[in-house]
Amino acid sequence: MTGSAIGEVLASRVPAIPVGATVIHDRGWREYALVPAKAARVIDTSKVPAETYLGALGTTGFTAWVGLRIVADAKAGETLFVSAAAGAVGSMAVQLAKRLGMRVIGSASSPAKAQAVREHFGADGAFDYHEGATKQLRALAPDGIDVYFDNVGGEQLEAAIFATRDFARIVLCGAVSQ
Repeated sequence: MTGSAIGEVLASRVPAIPVGATVIHDRGWREYALVPAKAARVIDTSKVPAETYLGALGTTGFTAWVGLRIVADAKAGETLFVSAAAGAVGSMAVQLAKRLGMRVIGSASSPAKAQAVREHFGADGAFDYHEGATKQLRALAPDGIDVYFDNVGGEQLEAAIFATRDFARIVLCGAVSQ
């Protein structure tokens, strides 16, 4: 099974990837992997733990950043709604948006997760979508939203569409409800 993994180089014929280096590759988690040099990238673990390259500095963080900055062209002062805001990409989108100066609302699958979205990830508001996404979103964003970062689809996408302001942007990242 493929997927991002981190490992220590035990043997190498490539000077750019020396023995002892920490690398990230897409050959999956396993005890040992024979990885072509072009499929491995040396990572710097002197300032952050290696596992950060699987999250915030990896595909998860990159997905959230591209969705906000490239796809949505999100700006300070705008209102963002993130579905599945307690999940991997959703929580990164919340945190990055707050650093951009956005007002952020998130949805989650339980009251405890909604609380985490507010308290740990910094959202201005969050709700359990089981209590009605349209009603909850309308209460937290009475003036509407400028950007919707969609990780879910379904009812939450419909709620977001009804809450969009003129010229709002929707980032379609996932559709786990389907």
